[in-house]
Amino acid sequence: MVTFSFSFGSSRYQFSTAWSGGYDGKEAIADRYPRGMRTVCYVNPKDPTDAVIERGYTWELLVGLIPLVFVGIGGVGLVRTLRRRVHT
Repeated sequence: MVTFSFSFGSSRYQFSTAWSGGYDGKEAIADRYPRGMRTVCYVNPKDPTDAVIERGYTWELLVGLIPLVFVGIGGVGLVRTLRRRVHT
């Protein structure tokens, strides 16, 4: 578990974050953030309770993009169908 705190505006915030993924994954994260280390914290200025110390893509985001593949395939099919009707 990684606990981090930061000040934003006149308030101070503290978070405890845990990651799943087995012992090796957790050990690697703990090694990147040793106790007392100072690092960058990314804060949503509209909602300071929305803060992270690592930004990036998540599996949830990638899974959410899967429907775009089907939208693209449908779009290509629609364009091809409309082109055939114009040429007939």
